[in-house]
Amino acid sequence: MSILNSNRCLAILALSDIAAALAREKMLNLGYPGIADKIRVFRGGVDVSSLGEENEISAIDLKCKRPLKMLFIGGDLFRKGLVPAYMAIKNLIEKGANINLTVVGRFKEGGYVLRENSPSPLEWDKLLETSDWVTHYKSLPNKDVIKLMHDCDVLIFPSYDESLGWVIIEAALLGMPAITTNIFAIPELVKHNETGYVIDINLGRQNRWQGIWSHGTQLKAEIEVANENIREGVEKSISKLLNNPELIKIWGNAAKEYMNKLYNFERAANQLHDIYFNCLNKNN
Repeated sequence: MSILNSNRCLAILALSDIAAALAREKMLNLGYPGIADKIRVFRGGVDVSSLGEENEISAIDLKCKRPLKMLFIGGDLFRKGLVPAYMAIKNLIEKGANINLTVVGRFKEGGYVLRENSPSPLEWDKLLETSDWVTHYKSLPNKDVIKLMHDCDVLIFPSYDESLGWVIIEAALLGMPAITTNIFAIPELVKHNETGYVIDINLGRQNRWQGIWSHGTQLKAEIEVANENIREGVEKSISKLLNNPELIKIWGNAAKEYMNKLYNFERAANQLHDIYFNCLNKNN
């Protein structure tokens, strides 16, 4: 702390507004206002220009000729909220909706989020395998994931816990809107009903899901509430898009424009230049 508070530390960079705010609050509570003053936000730059243009969505094709293509990506599919999302899409299909779901990732038992309440990976692998409306890849090279972003219509990412949400950023820069949750920094990335759809789940400390701070029967109850909120939110948002397919392109274009403002490569380079320039001038 003494080094961070000294002239040897000139700036501390956070990846999101919420991360910066929490870090400042922590430093103030610890009695280090000097450290708090050094904390600022630097999101960085993300350049997807080499990956091609976004997929053009035809509202007519979506309404009359082909299914709505949903994409779900996660290193830990349970933590990313696949279970309630799957149930929501299954309910819609049983009611006659025309939907395909592509899933990239693995099921991991346990983990710090669901812990002892985690479902069985073997059972869910089998369930996805036997669902004729699901295509499941346990892993793919990044170039193939990007291709899926081009080919699909909407990213579904109703995660219980995230530090940021890089997959939302990449998808949005390619013109893909996201259905997601209100945890931590995600509301900074997705504007509800403008660039995607944000599902509210119970938040606790640090704007993280309350279940992170719960144990035993309380954790089980929080999981049940979160799952119901996610299932209901996914059903509602997908129904909205099926009833008005033009929204996919409207949200997608808005997501691309908004994300370009946040993660523009040239803007990030200039911002980083200014950060180091100011720090060097302080030393002089």
